[in-house]
Amino acid sequence: MSRKINSGSSAAPILVTSDEAARIIGIAPKTLVNWRNRGKGPAYVRLGEKHSPVMYRVRDLEAWIDSRVVGAGRGAR
Repeated sequence: MSRKINSGSSAAPILVTSDEAARIIGIAPKTLVNWRNRGKGPAYVRLGEKHSPVMYRVRDLEAWIDSRVVGAGRGAR
């Protein structure tokens, strides 16, 4: 379930669930859980205590993807 803030200019979610984040970056949700437990993968947000649901900021997912660009034209956009 995405969390959205109405900024007036965009209806894009700023927070997505772990399952949505896995889909965005093209991996299995279990892989994302494993990476998180190992301290790997994109940054995440825990909005409550230790066992509260994990959420991902879309901008952190985008930054993580950008950091993995390989090959010619790396800096080109």
